[in-house]
Amino acid sequence: MTPAEGKKYFSAYAKKTDQELKKMDVANFILGKYIMYAVNNPKKYPDRPITQEPTDTTTDDTEEMTDADRARLDAMFGALATKSNKLPSPTPEPPQNGSEKPTEQKL
Repeated sequence: MTPAEGKKYFSAYAKKTDQELKKMDVANFILGKYIMYAVNNPKKYPDRPITQEPTDTTTDDTEEMTDADRARLDAMFGALATKSNKLPSPTPEPPQNGSEKPTEQKL
């Protein structure tokens, strides 16, 4: 085995031991919480493991936009489009028989 190959094995082993140490640290922290509940307030000792407790996620990122929010955004973007003169003009209807020119519509 070359030194470069050996270095890869050593770094992989170091990474693996760091991950195991972090797992043990988390396990010890949870054990400390159990001991804290048991000694200080046994009535609040959890019925099931802490890792299986439901998480309290009251905020939902997929909320619907309210009508007031939609109107506010429309007003902001409408003003921005008007300022930059990039407001698209309405598309005129094509002529019926092809000989007439479409009239320009005003906003």
